Amino acid sequence: MRRRLQRGQAMLEYTMVTHAILIGGTMLVWPFLIRMLNALTVYFQSIYFVLNAATP
Repeated sequence: MRRRLQRGQAMLEYTMVTHAILIGGTMLVWPFLIRMLNALTVYFQSIYFVLNAATP
């Protein structure tokens, strides 16, 4: 019974550390992700502008 409790505690600790890393990593990457999505939006808007431009 004691070994089973220790195994459960180890799994809980592993889960907490993994969640902390995932949430912390997401918070660090979030500003970069927003800038990359804005850059992608500008890129696609420029492509659509060129495609819809009148050709002489």
